[in-house]
Amino acid sequence: MSEIIIRPGLEEEYKKIAEVFVASFIEKPIKPERQEAISLGFKKIIQKKITSYYVAVENKEIIGIGGETCFGGVSYIGYIGVLPTHRRRGIGSLILGWILEEASENNSTIDLFSNLGIENLYRKFGFEDEFYTHILELPKFTTEIQLKVDTLESKIPSWIYELDKEAMGFDRSKLLDHLVEKQKTSIVSFERNGYAICSSGRIGPMIAKNKQAAKQIFDYLLSSGTKRVITPENFKPFFTQYHPRKIQSTLKMTIGEQIKSIPSWIWGYSSFASS
Repeated sequence: MSEIIIRPGLEEEYKKIAEVFVASFIEKPIKPERQEAISLGFKKIIQKKITSYYVAVENKEIIGIGGETCFGGVSYIGYIGVLPTHRRRGIGSLILGWILEEASENNSTIDLFSNLGIENLYRKFGFEDEFYTHILELPKFTTEIQLKVDTLESKIPSWIYELDKEAMGFDRSKLLDHLVEKQKTSIVSFERNGYAICSSGRIGPMIAKNKQAAKQIFDYLLSSGTKRVITPENFKPFFTQYHPRKIQSTLKMTIGEQIKSIPSWIWGYSSFASS
């Protein structure tokens, strides 16, 4: 059997990294223009140093990938995927072990979102269960309540950075700046008690101090059509008023020191970054 090498991915390898990602996480064949868009997305993330990608190489071919998104105080591990023709060889575990070692040198807390069915793999590495998250599809919603939201297109005010940091327990301003650069992206806020970024029919991140702020923001965003949100399990009762359809679930897991966050304010994530 050939030797498998795990190493940092190079910026110029972004297209191959994107190909492995698509083969690992997107079942149906995709159009060339979508593949190109995904590739460019990976290129920007690598260039801006938002996520560091690692690759598994065999016979000079990239056959697996994984990523670490490093914030001050916590690292998120995700995007762990292996080409279908190379699975069941323990390559995913090799990638995870490598990234976990790198991440532990950066932060004392490491989080991830596990696809259901492979939680035991992460438990073997010491990860503990936190809570389930769900992608919910929310249909268009109309209300007679007068909405009082503010909308922005690309400029994030300083209070949003501060609110987000207080809720999450760490600074992710670089990620927020990256998210609002995408086309057809809007920022919606309510009385400095909450905000959401909405792009391509997906709501997230979404931070709100209370249900009033959350409802104002969701009512406004859903008034223009169906949207999706990635939300923790404990908010499911709130969403019953919108008649949601569950698309997918994952389990948020963690290892290391506990972050001083405010979970009741975190209504939505920007992505699963699952594996």
